[in-house]
Amino acid sequence: MILTAILLVQLAPWFIEVNLRSGPGKEYQWVQISPSGSGKEEHEWTTGTWPRLYLPPVVRGDTLFLFGERFTFTTVDGRTWQRRRHTGGWGERYGAAHVAFNNKFWILGGMKTWDKFENDIWVSNDGYQWRLVTEDAPWSERRGHSVFHHLGALWLVGGAESSGKHDVLPTHSLGDAWRSENGSTWQRVTQTAPWAAEFSRIFFNSDASAHSFLDRLWVFGGPGNNLWQSDEGQSWKRISNAPGLPARLAGKTIIFDEKFWLFGGSGRNDVWSSPNGVAWTHLGNAPWSERAPGQSVVFLQRLWVFGGKTGRSNDPGDDVWTLQRRTTAP
Repeated sequence: MILTAILLVQLAPWFIEVNLRSGPGKEYQWVQISPSGSGKEEHEWTTGTWPRLYLPPVVRGDTLFLFGERFTFTTVDGRTWQRRRHTGGWGERYGAAHVAFNNKFWILGGMKTWDKFENDIWVSNDGYQWRLVTEDAPWSERRGHSVFHHLGALWLVGGAESSGKHDVLPTHSLGDAWRSENGSTWQRVTQTAPWAAEFSRIFFNSDASAHSFLDRLWVFGGPGNNLWQSDEGQSWKRISNAPGLPARLAGKTIIFDEKFWLFGGSGRNDVWSSPNGVAWTHLGNAPWSERAPGQSVVFLQRLWVFGGKTGRSNDPGDDVWTLQRRTTAP
């Protein structure tokens, strides 16, 4: 693949456009929205930066939401952010699941400290006024779980269990799946899925990377590239992936443009896509540095990548990129 970079220097917005000129994926292009150094923690955020919260962004309508410890951040273009204090009382929280469902925002579980994980549920109509639904949901305390829509219901899949010690990372991941039609009442669909063991040793792969795709449930395993499929969440079938699809730690998966996408991971910045989860196409390497990608979301008909863990002391991993269909002919 040949990458041709077109540098467009502007005062507002600032961005770099990288077009895929030839080879697979030439109909897509990467656009850098914010440069390295532009992301700030919640307590350091100022106008002109983006809120680097390490928590899942949520899209509702034409607005992208990020929920922090004290503030709700919103943007309508991915470049300019607004901040407003919210009433949520969840405090410091990592690895929680954030989702929009039934015209409400939901925050489920997450971690306060390594020995204090939660299984509470918070709900809000507007993203600013929050109510605690329960402190003790039927699913156990966890972080890194996947929550998503599937055929009109809300699903919660997997996650990591606390080590019970303040200085020890989780050593066990969960293989259960739960379903809810209202976000408050939950039914366990399976207790121990066959993919559970794949997450038992690698904490940063404890996020099960579960999705709804082609009216089926999918879980992308780790540290290899096992992909599991289920029609109803109880019985699971392992799907054989393309032989050339390399294994990785902490890669990112997402559904975008009616395709399954896999990109990045520890020491990687390659990009793959599949229309069916079985046949995969390598689209070359992304223009962003090798990293375990940060939060990703589909917004404004683009795939967004917010920062990530680069493992390099001179690269904070707080740039923002989008992948989109080309706006100009090759």
